[in-house]
Amino acid sequence: MPSFSLNLDSEKIQKKSKWHDVYIMNMPEEKKDAKKDGTPWFVNMLYYPALITLLSGLIGAFLTEFNENPDFTVTIEPVGRTVSGKLIINPIGERTLLADRGGVAYSNVKVENTNWLRKYSNPIYLYVNESVSPVGVNISFKTYENIPYFNSTVVLKIDRTAQIGNYPITIFGLGGDEKQRHCTLILSIKPNEIEDQRPRSSRVPI
Repeated sequence: MPSFSLNLDSEKIQKKSKWHDVYIMNMPEEKKDAKKDGTPWFVNMLYYPALITLLSGLIGAFLTEFNENPDFTVTIEPVGRTVSGKLIINPIGERTLLADRGGVAYSNVKVENTNWLRKYSNPIYLYVNESVSPVGVNISFKTYENIPYFNSTVVLKIDRTAQIGNYPITIFGLGGDEKQRHCTLILSIKPNEIEDQRPRSSRVPI
């Protein structure tokens, strides 16, 4: 019985030695050197400058975020327009929103926190200055007030009498503490494709 126990212990020792050899073979050279002289690799002074730099950067980033006042941003992304009831997606990368007279165009507004540590907690009200909006363009928001982070769809209804051309549309975000941010979209109004394809009367007025 004692001999059996001794053999079993011997097998365990061999297995342990095998895995230990594999571990040593895959160990980085600097760890092997430290292992030889009995010094753990994490005590090696060569690692200290890198660790101090890393910790300093992390602490600095944390303090910067903590000391920065809560704030928010307002950005806008053109989505597309409807033509005869079909949605036509705006070209990828195109910052100008295309729209047809008599049609509807859409954009996505994104309101985000600038500080991940101290979030802006006041409700934000989205609006446009109607006094400088192009004539014949009605602008509304699916969601016009919320606490960031949130998205809102801007709906632009273009009247058939709207003038063809490019117009800047500025979206404002007003916070509960009177903090205000904004973004600008270029709306390009063009003739209605369906109307242009209709045959025009050749009758000469009398």
